[in-house]
Amino acid sequence: MTQRRPLFGFSLKRRQVKPTAAMFVDFEHWCYSLDRIYGMRPKVKEQYDEIAERFDIKKIFFFGDFSNPKLQSEIRGIREITDSIIDTQNPSPVIKKDFTDFIMLDYIYQEADDNPNISTYILFTGDGHFSSVVRYLQLKKKKKVIVYGVRGAVSNKFRAVASECIEIPREDQERQYFYKLILENFNHINSKNDKKIFPTFNSTVKAVSSYFSVAENNVRTALQELMEMGVIYKTSDRAAAGNLVRVLRVDWNKAEQSGLITTKNKV
Repeated sequence: MTQRRPLFGFSLKRRQVKPTAAMFVDFEHWCYSLDRIYGMRPKVKEQYDEIAERFDIKKIFFFGDFSNPKLQSEIRGIREITDSIIDTQNPSPVIKKDFTDFIMLDYIYQEADDNPNISTYILFTGDGHFSSVVRYLQLKKKKKVIVYGVRGAVSNKFRAVASECIEIPREDQERQYFYKLILENFNHINSKNDKKIFPTFNSTVKAVSSYFSVAENNVRTALQELMEMGVIYKTSDRAAAGNLVRVLRVDWNKAEQSGLITTKNKV
């Protein structure tokens, strides 16, 4: 059998087409759970870019009671990727529970009816109340449903019905976050040029935990890892009284080589 030669001496490769997706974000779940469990803030643009590498996101909606200062402070970051911010503030003094869920569910059902060409639904939440809509999308609409949720705050029931469940932050993201808080603390000390500050292991843990409102255990583990990497090391410094004290210092070159900072971040 004669093999057909490709036209013009080269083969035409098919361009890989990403699945189309609609994304619905329960921002209350993302913001509150991330803060409560990890003491972290959402990295909206970074997370969106990661998902967009895999999917062609046709629509994205953010839901939440944005009258709350914690959510309100994140609006600027959300607007970097979309203006579809659905404020679910409930004017009723009586019915308050799950108001965001009801509104988000309504949008999902409407989207499923109005846009049949969307192949994948991405639900960013951890609430088991969404299990029924997942089954509806899969069985009735023949859609793939991917759940994104905060690790430790996703319902087992919800996880079980999804086509795929992705939990954040990943362990490496969590570590990087605390590394940067610690280095930011040392950068602040350097910028003040205060000779009276002698950062020790315990004082650094307490300072970072207090200033950034994060758990001491997380800071302690990250600081120990930075010391094992050689980014932070122990040395001696002379106090005003003339006595030597043991302090922590940063090897900024190693921090830069490790990708934890850029040159412009260094003091």
